[in-house]
This record gives sequence, C-alpha cells and structure tokens, in this order.
Amino acid sequence: MPSPSNTRSPDVFAALAPFLRRGLDDDVTFHDDRGLVGGRPVVLRLHHLVNGILLDHLTIPLYPEHDPVSTAKEAARLIGTHRTAAGLDRTHNE
Repeated sequence: MPSPSNTRSPDVFAALAPFLRRGLDDDVTFHDDRGLVGGRPVVLRLHHLVNGILLDHLTIPLYPEHDPVSTAKEAARLIGTHRTAAGLDRTHNE
C-alpha cells in the first residue's frame, strides 16, 4: 500500500488518502451488507474504473477516439459475465 514517503506529493496523499479509503470501505460495507457477491475485490475494481474515467475526463484522454464510459460499461458487463459463469449470481428481493 502506498505511503506518503513513496508518492509524488505527500501533502496530496495526506489530504486524499483518508477520504478515498473511507469511501472504499463504506462502499465495501454497502456491498457486503446487501449480500452482493465479490466483496472487496469487485468493489475495488469498480473504484478503479470510476477513478480512471474521472482521470481520463479531467486530464488527457488516453484514447480520444474511444469513450471511456463505454469501456467502463463493457468492464462492468464482463464482471457480470464472469460472476454468472462462476455461478455467483444471486437474486435479491428488496
């Protein structure tokens, strides 16, 4: 796990790390409390997808000819496909 000593900007790390980690922990709790499959690894992948889209949008697009939202949708679809293939899908009645 990165620490202030191995990041480009320790000040940015100190300001953002607690916020980002708390958000991830809250999302994992939400995910687990509802009995969704995949746990922390799936939530972490989704966080990386969203963060990547934001970074792409706010900075220089890595692949300007392609819509990053489409990439995220495809990745989410693939996560669902892998869950189904592994027999992990569940029906939730809420």
